Amino acid sequence: MEINDIHKGSVIMIDGNAYKVIDNQAVKPGKGTAFSRTKLRALMSDKTIELTFKAGEKIQEAEVNYFDCQYLYNDPESFIFMLKDNFEQYSLPKDAIGERAKFFKENMDCKMVFLNGNPVDVNIPPKMDFKVTEADPGAKGNTATGATKQVTIETGAQITVPLFVKQGDTIRVNTETGEYDVRV
Repeated sequence: MEINDIHKGSVIMIDGNAYKVIDNQAVKPGKGTAFSRTKLRALMSDKTIELTFKAGEKIQEAEVNYFDCQYLYNDPESFIFMLKDNFEQYSLPKDAIGERAKFFKENMDCKMVFLNGNPVDVNIPPKMDFKVTEADPGAKGNTATGATKQVTIETGAQITVPLFVKQGDTIRVNTETGEYDVRV
């Protein structure tokens, strides 16, 4: 597979490690050859790296399988998921989940990623709805610049939202960026 064929969400192998493509930008400079600037997330550790590939460079696509699953609970070291088709339970270490853990709700539907028959990652929905559990009242005054405040959602995560969001509201959050999307 060529680097030009990868897209956001593709899983590729580099030096024996599987990486998920978070972002891929094709750059065509006025002088010189085109290249791709790629942001990757390691499936086993949740660490991100940025690599540059020359246009037309060959890369190995990882052979992964996706299965519908449900998040059940977490213990001190890992997160436990159940496959929906056969009810088997699998765990992923907290290191593999990383920052996405703050968006996990019990019984949440997701997709488990398997590489060589072993679970290596889980894909959560890109946007999810959460109930605001704590919100300070917005300060009146200088709102010409789109004033914001911090609120706590049902999972305990802190999200920056516009001043009009109050406790008890349901908001949609982009789970990839951790940013407020809309009040629902």
